[in-house]
Amino acid sequence: KKVVCYRPLAGRLSQPSDDSRWPRSGSLVATAELSRQTIRRQSLVLAATIFSVAAVALSLNYRSATRLLRNEVREQLSDLVSIAASDMDPTLVASITRPEQTGTPIYRRASEPLLKLRRLVPEIYYAYVLGASPEGLRFMIDSTYYIRNPGDPLGPTRVGELYDNPSADALQAARTGLITVSARPYTDSFGSFMTGFAPIRDSKGKVVGFVGIDFSLAQLRQKQAPL
Repeated sequence: KKVVCYRPLAGRLSQPSDDSRWPRSGSLVATAELSRQTIRRQSLVLAATIFSVAAVALSLNYRSATRLLRNEVREQLSDLVSIAASDMDPTLVASITRPEQTGTPIYRRASEPLLKLRRLVPEIYYAYVLGASPEGLRFMIDSTYYIRNPGDPLGPTRVGELYDNPSADALQAARTGLITVSARPYTDSFGSFMTGFAPIRDSKGKVVGFVGIDFSLAQLRQKQAPL
């Protein structure tokens, strides 16, 4: 029989001498590191975007809730001053004109609607009556004479004491004779407050004074704290 012998072709089955077709190990490492950096960068961008959106949403929600709370306080002040003004005795209020009347029995009787309201609504920080004069607004009745706020360093005002720096809302109430409520907190020599004012009218419709009721800014912040 004819015997046929095969000789292996050198290099035919071996790895090509030109290794440019195959990625080197260094290139693989560099490519993997680049991919990790890209993923890390994209993750940071995504996280920053999510945080920014969440922060804006929380900020808008807080502002909306704060605005709603402030409107509720304004409505409550409007109701309280309306009730207090309607309960005041205009004849008694008009008769209180002299400093020596502070703390007298007639002063106490005239103050009773304010004291009753303060006992029912502990959130009220100040409740008082102002009267108009050529020099400006003057205090006529101050419930602080009977109900003192804890930690309040200021004593009660006396009848006829001038209100040195009245708020714009107090001046507007005196000018218009209408119920007026603070749109935002204000600060005077007594502190920072949201305030409501309502006129006290006699049987002829004449304004004899204005009830003022204050909620302190500290109380408002306590209401806002849960937000």
